[in-house]
Amino acid sequence: MTPEHRSFYEEEARRRTRTPPAGFRVAIRSAFIATLVEQGSRSVVDLGAGPGGDGAAFAAAGLRYVGLDLAVGNAGLAREAGLTVVPGSLTAPPFRAGSFDASWSMSTLMHLDEAETLVAVNEIGRLLRPGAPLLVGLWGGTLGDIVSTFVIPEHPRRFCLRELDHNRELLGTLARVERIERRGAGPDGWEYQVLHLRGG
Repeated sequence: MTPEHRSFYEEEARRRTRTPPAGFRVAIRSAFIATLVEQGSRSVVDLGAGPGGDGAAFAAAGLRYVGLDLAVGNAGLAREAGLTVVPGSLTAPPFRAGSFDASWSMSTLMHLDEAETLVAVNEIGRLLRPGAPLLVGLWGGTLGDIVSTFVIPEHPRRFCLRELDHNRELLGTLARVERIERRGAGPDGWEYQVLHLRGG
């Protein structure tokens, strides 16, 4: 990720403007948690955790929750909520190999270009135990690389909006794609892609 991404998320944390997950995001999270509990998972790493908005739900299900986020400010907000979010980059996460039973990542990988995504995918695989389930949600589409000033105009962010088949190929180097959901496809070229995966 670029310094601009870090600047955006630090400013968002300073303003405390991140809204809690809602709608289909909560439904997807609930179904994923049910899968983890059913298969006996004990831990989950949230990659691109923000201030840990999903953390309480995982913890309430008895899972050891650890988040990773680019912004130090988000780690502080999570700590206020009694959650653990560690500052760091998805391309160099500061965790030991095989530390987690599962991975959850929402709206993060679309900020990485293809080369960065391949590095991140390799790192995610390093963190997980064999057979770990993963859920990845990200904005994609047909627009390619764009710079958005949405949300905080003075802090632009890069979005790498890849088509679904491209993201499936990139993530398929990490794990087997078991199921895909698509939401919000529209004439503006954006759609939300949710990929359910399982490691080898």
